Amino acid sequence: MLLLLFCMASCGKQTIFEKHEKIENNTWNRNKVIAFEVPINDIKKDYNVYIAVRHSDVYAYNNLYVGVIIYTPSGDQRSNNYYLELRNEDRSFKGDVLGDIWDVKMQIMKNASFTKQGIHKFEISNLMQYPNLPDIMEIGLIIEKQK
Repeated sequence: MLLLLFCMASCGKQTIFEKHEKIENNTWNRNKVIAFEVPINDIKKDYNVYIAVRHSDVYAYNNLYVGVIIYTPSGDQRSNNYYLELRNEDRSFKGDVLGDIWDVKMQIMKNASFTKQGIHKFEISNLMQYPNLPDIMEIGLIIEKQK
């Protein structure tokens, strides 16, 4: 029975990329763009794309507003802005906590397709209204292949 549960949990998705970038002094400056280079080899599959945020428990806001630009190997680009809700309605934080550090993974693209093999560059920008956003420790990108 335990083996069956393990297989069911792991059969749907396969992480092909996961990387986290530390934010200097735990303060994300609006001019600091976080970039990830992701090799996409299988263009016949669909992918789910997530942004991971690590923040302290004194983060003052309910959300994090980010911009994402994806550059394809052929030079095309796609962009979108995402409003990432970090708190529940009762103002408690979403995600997992260890001490005073919170980790949350939020899906920004579901069943995304890529038409070109090769390196896709993802740039994540801080679009909050403050020039320096305190208490953000890391920003990550996670990409899972749909099986």
